[in-house]
Amino acid sequence: MTTLLALVAGGIGVAFLPTSVRHFLPAEARLLMLTEKQIRWNIGVAWNPKIKNHRRDDFLRLAVAGEADIVM
Repeated sequence: MTTLLALVAGGIGVAFLPTSVRHFLPAEARLLMLTEKQIRWNIGVAWNPKIKNHRRDDFLRLAVAGEADIVM
């Protein structure tokens, strides 16, 4: 998890991680904790807001609005 957070903080991407990463989240990364009833795991999304990424931003808007259907 720390490697994923370092990659996110470095601008490499976005990661789905357990919300427990909030205890050691790098200052360069943001964490969004999803709280919809359909979610079965306590997960969060971390990203570096300094990196412009329209696809990521669109996904986050959908996730916050509760419209995202995520299939794994």
